[in-house]
Amino acid sequence: MIELIIGPMTFVVHAPCDGRLIRRCVSEGALVRPGTLLGVIETDGRDSSSQS
Repeated sequence: MIELIIGPMTFVVHAPCDGRLIRRCVSEGALVRPGTLLGVIETDGRDSSSQS
């Protein structure tokens, strides 16, 4: 789960699959545009890019 804070609002972004977050692609406090890759999830030994 990742929380995105936009002004006075907070949005929770759930992962599209079960697994382990192996890489964060943006740092805390960074400004991101829609469609930005937020992280990479490892599932069953394979990497899965998570665009949420």
